[in-house]
Amino acid sequence: MGRPLLPAHEIRKKAETYLTPAERAVIQEKARSAHLSLATYLRKSALGHAVHSVPVINAERWAELARTTANLNAIAAKIHQGEIAYLPEQVLDELREQVESVRRLLMGESP
Repeated sequence: MGRPLLPAHEIRKKAETYLTPAERAVIQEKARSAHLSLATYLRKSALGHAVHSVPVINAERWAELARTTANLNAIAAKIHQGEIAYLPEQVLDELREQVESVRRLLMGESP
């Protein structure tokens, strides 16, 4: 089964522009630095949305936190299955929320 169709107001139309090779290279480098595709970078820039360049160290920490979050999810699953009874679920939920908040901050998003 395929993806559901987007509502009419969310369907995107192609917008074209001409760039010199030098202009395109500069824009591509900015997009690459922000870890965005050229199209996404251009759209965000043109609409005045914040475009953040994520430092490599933050991207590495984000990956580490992804592993931590996976471990927290595994612990939560064991609690739901009754295999762990000594860790309150509320504690796990709070920890997961904190980790996700830090991940968003590291990626330049709002918490």
